[in-house]
Amino acid sequence: MPLEIEAKFKISSPGAFRRTLKKNRAVFVSRRFERDIYYSFGGGDFRDTVIRLRSLDKNKGIFTVKFRKGNKNRGKFKVREEIETIIPAPADFEMILRKLHFKEAFRKEKVRETYKLCGAKVLLDKMPYIGWYAEIEGSKDKIVGLTKKLGLVMDKDADKTYNELFEEYKLLTGAKAKNMVFK
Repeated sequence: MPLEIEAKFKISSPGAFRRTLKKNRAVFVSRRFERDIYYSFGGGDFRDTVIRLRSLDKNKGIFTVKFRKGNKNRGKFKVREEIETIIPAPADFEMILRKLHFKEAFRKEKVRETYKLCGAKVLLDKMPYIGWYAEIEGSKDKIVGLTKKLGLVMDKDADKTYNELFEEYKLLTGAKAKNMVFK
């Protein structure tokens, strides 16, 4: 089963970050809107197992199942075993999941820019409520190298999921939003 290894970084200026990517010869791949639906599985805790349907448009989606790899004290990197498959009709697949008694637990939206750099994937995400984040996906060595190259700092949030960051935001601000979607 393939491993997904990533680290996440808060970005204060997306324009400056894009200029840094360009200066380092990152190759722009795409910019798109993504809508994710997470489904509850055995209690709905997304820390150990994630079941997600990502809609890219009405004719293309990605169904993903992720399993935590390693101990629960992750450290600098989020590491998960990941299985993904392309879904040609996300709305139909969503109906299948509901018929199988999977319950929608959470919705998340983002605008994602994807870049390739030094054999890794660099993602720049505009997230509702919590702002801009970059993710670097690749081997641990590539992530550490690109963190330095791009002037990023690996902090205590590097291994968190967007869902965890959203929950922290709600605790800090008192926001009552259930889902992480654009208004």
